[in-house]
Amino acid sequence: MDADDEVIYEILQNTARTEERTKLIEQNLEKLSERYVDESKVRDERLTQLESRVDRHTVILSGGLFAVGAAVVTVFERLGSILKF
Repeated sequence: MDADDEVIYEILQNTARTEERTKLIEQNLEKLSERYVDESKVRDERLTQLESRVDRHTVILSGGLFAVGAAVVTVFERLGSILKF
């Protein structure tokens, strides 16, 4: 084997190794992409649950504030009618 053949042989070996590494990198990227999608689904579900809890609590608080406001208005109306006499 002469020098040119050795160089060609080394180039072919390097090319084969590069292809193997490239395939491994592509496989790892695919796995990471799938993992990201799965984790995103879980995160989105959690966010949806939290948002529904927040919305429910907001409605409860709004109703409570309305009831307190109505009670305060009623108290002031009664006080106003008492003070008129």
